[in-house]
Amino acid sequence: MNRWSATLVGALVGAGAAILLAPRSGRETRRRILESANDLQDLTQRQWREGRMRVTELVKSSQERADEIASRLEEELPRELPQQRTADRMTPPESPEPERGI
Repeated sequence: MNRWSATLVGALVGAGAAILLAPRSGRETRRRILESANDLQDLTQRQWREGRMRVTELVKSSQERADEIASRLEEELPRELPQQRTADRMTPPESPEPERGI
């Protein structure tokens, strides 16, 4: 095959590849970009809703746990305080050290 034939075959193969691998038309490209943007927006909104639900659940469970702890404290403190007061009454107060004059 001479140079001209090789050049012509190369040009034809290159043109075919360019047609097959070329980007889509402007209209098709814009449509695909719009679809991708809409998909991204949907994904973002879905993740935002899921995140808000998780935070709401976390706040609710934390509040329930805090209420549970507060209830236990309210039940236990009245039992502990009289015992503490009795123990305080039985312990003699410390006497202050006398001051030393010079």
